[in-house]
Amino acid sequence: MTARQEWVPLFLSLAFIAVGADDFQCVDTAPSTAAGPVPHMPTVTKDSDSYQATVEVNILDKNYSYVIDEFLDYEGNRALMRVQKRGLQSSYIFSYDTDELFTISDNMCSVSNISDSQFGFVFGDGSQTTGDRRHVFGSGAVLRFAADKHDIYNGTGLVRGVPANVYSTCIDWQGVVGKARATYYFSQPNWNTSAPRQELPLRIEVEGLSSSSAFGRPTTAQTAQPRYFHHIYDFINYLPYIADDPSIFLTPPNVICKNRVVTKPFPQLGKFFSFRFEELDPLSGTIEHRRLWYDQEAKMVRIDYSFDPPGSAQYTNGITSIGDFNTGIEYTIDHIKGCSVAPQKAKDVGVNAKQKTLDGTQFFTVDITDPNTFFYMNQNYTYVGQRTVRNILCDVFIAAVSNFTVEGSQTTATFEYHFLASNWHDVPIDASDMVTGIYPVQLVINAPERYWTKVFNYFDFTDTRPLPSDFDVSSCFDNSQRVEIQLTFPGSIDANDWDNAELKSRVHYQLAESMHVNPVRVAGVRISRDYQNIFVKAWLLSTVNAAEFEKLSNQTVQKVGDASYTGIQSLSECADSCVNHQDFQCNGFLFCAKDNSCRLSKLGVVEGDITGGGLCDAYSRATSGPAISQPSLTEAFNTLTTAIQQKQVQVTLTDAQGFEPPPFIAITVQITSGALSKEKPMPNLPQKFFYRVESVLPSFTTVVMTYVWYDRPLQLFRVDTRYQSQFEVTTIHDFNTGVAYTINQVTKDCTVSSIGKDGYDAAKPSGTNGSHVDTLSLKNALDLLFIDGSYKYIGQSTERGIPCDVFEARKTDYQDRLSTSNQTNQITIFKYYFQTDNWKYYSAEATDVTKSQMVRLDIEDRTTHSFRTYSIFDFNDEHYAYSFYDTSVCFEADQRKSFAIVFKDQSFHPTLDDYSATFLNSALLEMSEQTLISPARFQGASVTYDDSSVYLLVTALGTPPPLALFYKLGAVAQNTSAHQEMALFVDDCAAACVQTKTFICYSFDFCNADSDNPSCILSGYRLSASTSPQGASNPTVSSLTCTRYIRSENVTAPRLSSDRIFQILTDVVYDGMFQVSISPPNVQVKLRTTMTWK
Repeated sequence: MTARQEWVPLFLSLAFIAVGADDFQCVDTAPSTAAGPVPHMPTVTKDSDSYQATVEVNILDKNYSYVIDEFLDYEGNRALMRVQKRGLQSSYIFSYDTDELFTISDNMCSVSNISDSQFGFVFGDGSQTTGDRRHVFGSGAVLRFAADKHDIYNGTGLVRGVPANVYSTCIDWQGVVGKARATYYFSQPNWNTSAPRQELPLRIEVEGLSSSSAFGRPTTAQTAQPRYFHHIYDFINYLPYIADDPSIFLTPPNVICKNRVVTKPFPQLGKFFSFRFEELDPLSGTIEHRRLWYDQEAKMVRIDYSFDPPGSAQYTNGITSIGDFNTGIEYTIDHIKGCSVAPQKAKDVGVNAKQKTLDGTQFFTVDITDPNTFFYMNQNYTYVGQRTVRNILCDVFIAAVSNFTVEGSQTTATFEYHFLASNWHDVPIDASDMVTGIYPVQLVINAPERYWTKVFNYFDFTDTRPLPSDFDVSSCFDNSQRVEIQLTFPGSIDANDWDNAELKSRVHYQLAESMHVNPVRVAGVRISRDYQNIFVKAWLLSTVNAAEFEKLSNQTVQKVGDASYTGIQSLSECADSCVNHQDFQCNGFLFCAKDNSCRLSKLGVVEGDITGGGLCDAYSRATSGPAISQPSLTEAFNTLTTAIQQKQVQVTLTDAQGFEPPPFIAITVQITSGALSKEKPMPNLPQKFFYRVESVLPSFTTVVMTYVWYDRPLQLFRVDTRYQSQFEVTTIHDFNTGVAYTINQVTKDCTVSSIGKDGYDAAKPSGTNGSHVDTLSLKNALDLLFIDGSYKYIGQSTERGIPCDVFEARKTDYQDRLSTSNQTNQITIFKYYFQTDNWKYYSAEATDVTKSQMVRLDIEDRTTHSFRTYSIFDFNDEHYAYSFYDTSVCFEADQRKSFAIVFKDQSFHPTLDDYSATFLNSALLEMSEQTLISPARFQGASVTYDDSSVYLLVTALGTPPPLALFYKLGAVAQNTSAHQEMALFVDDCAAACVQTKTFICYSFDFCNADSDNPSCILSGYRLSASTSPQGASNPTVSSLTCTRYIRSENVTAPRLSSDRIFQILTDVVYDGMFQVSISPPNVQVKLRTTMTWK
């Protein structure tokens, strides 16, 4: 007899077996009434048919004990026994509604009928019925509490220290010889118990003779005679009701009871849903949060998640993964790093993968998983009952899932689903209605063989169809891969309707249908209105056909295939050929780079005879369904245009009463940003120009207006601004001399310094890695404005009402001059907006129209997370007079020499009436050429006349401080063997270099500047930092104790003072060599001097 079987007859005896010896017998004796009424057992079991208690069973005749937790739910028609015996625990759950007994031990469950079970008598065999419903016995019948009033009061006793009233009776029962005696102990009325009432069972003691040899010891007479037994049953914490949670009557979590009666069907999910959920890993103590959207009709799945930082995952930031099962493409959007596009893999969320083999090659195709498979709901789930999860009442279903993969190995797992009970309601944020009954609240997956458990808690579950915007992949396409379109619908719309989600969804699907494109290629639908029209804007995205195909593992020999193309230069070109093939649905291809061929396949793997031509890369279409159309941007837009012309683009909005008024019909469509063409050259910039620029600096909460003049032929650059200054400041860089002038336009204070080789407008001197370096020069316009060959045309956009061509470049070497960080930024996006070439710009100071001018520049620094916008106005590509580069205020009176050149017997009229400015510029340029100095050193020029002559008035400026003529190159080692000049300060050393008569000095080293005896070493060369001064041997001091300065200007003679300039020009004029030529339209005039100084 097994341990499980052994206790059953013992429990039987609790109710109906007796106590005794060889001469044992039990005889009912009527109690005496002489002393008054005879007390009877309390009526607790009659007042409540339910109870729970812990029962200690002591089998005296067998020398052992065990414990039973008993629960009887009369109203629920069920019962439970938990038996602990010899270190083992077993549970017995009695479901009288279904006539089922669940026997559970070691997480194993067996199911039998109560009425046929050997345990059926414990709580009654269900012979009592309510209508057609089998029913459990009440507590009085179960505990055999002498309902016939034949009990005999035996006085008082003591049970576990509790005063008790004692009753006994003789009872008949099958298997007992004669009658057994049952003695009942109840707490006395004046003793308070754990229950709200006082008189409760404490003990039942049973003794008697049994004809069964299964229990009891033999009598002393003969071994064949009946056996004597003596059992004691102590009731601990007897409660006349069920105090524990009702879920105790359910089979335990993660326990499968095969062949149990199905009492409630498993819920079925619809084809749309979305929810948030958390994934708990009890073993590692981690919780990961997710959000998911599922649309079976659109064949789209999206999941938002992030990886645990300690992991070694490829992505570490927040991730949005969108699976498009129409094309088999997975869009993985890292919210920090950007987007990647690839064919869907078997492990991706929502993928139903099918393995295939063709021509010896294995590959798989994908399709969207149906909702039940998605949730592992295709198993044989059975209803367990109701439990609470997060204080939510749930219907519990359980199933065993075989071949479940855990950490790469397959095992059997239990899936236990908790669904919202049918009388509960959930109100999600994104749903239009309450959710009832089909809402999964929790899923617990347990794989005991792998010691693996996962808990999934679901929140905000809704079966409302996700919006198309929930599957927005526009961030995976840059501006060269999309266009923004705007449609116009005549009519008006209520203010409450024009921006609602339903209307946007209808517009989204209508646009996709009208253009014959996959809905995922439509994004960012926005709706606006005025009093007469409704305007719809949306992005139309390009194709990523190559991502529809999975590369097979090994290269293959070239085969004929079902169709072929030659002259294919790239993988994307071959993929386009496959997707757009008209004769059959192409499901795979070979791309053969060696001979630039592309061979297509109907089946997914190219078959046929070997053609030669080397190895090829094989690709197979990821999706198993029919391939969808993938028209280009141009084709899709043209299709939409045709549909609008035929009045086929219509949108209907249901009103509040559920009626559909006449539809809105689109009448026009236009491109507002981007371009259908992918290629367009970036406009070039002129060599001289002026513009105003408004700089918006969000990180500084500042807007700055700046004026810029640029003249590369004259090597002059000027900027006017008030940024970081109370007053307007003019900065003029004269690259003819390498000198920078900074002028406060209010105080007229001026600072003169070297431009320096690191100036933002200075071209880096060449030869810095050789023995010599060059003079400073002004950057060309393209370099100055960060324009190079890396820009790509990304389409058109309207800025300030001006249609613009937009170009974008990604740079990794941009250093932000306004940034406080010294790091070189890694990723900076430059986006230029140029006025389209069919528009004209009229600048206020120009004499001609400007085309293709700069309108705006955006700089997005993704390393420092900063953004700048520069709006450009009044762009003028004409030459500006030298007077715009006037530095006169920076020179004292003795450094300015004013003079006049007289053009005798020359007429002012009519030529100079219109062209005096041209005359002045030409005259100053002539002076610069005759003196070989910067034209900026001639200022204050004006022209006047009398009846006989024309007069040119001008002021020649002196020379800037000597040190301003040199830019600092860097630290070098001292050469003691080189020729040295005495100089206490670096300014003196610069002056010595400029004033030396023996050679033209182009650089100098100033050494030991902090000592009492610094040295000045001059050189007739522009030496690099690694080259010794002229005439010097190897350095005798290795430490870098000197600073090298390089002369900025390219001089061939000592510099000229204003007096010397006057002398040279005087000689030129007297020699008749000074003449000014101007060329107005259709006329050429030369003015010659006849007299010089006045």
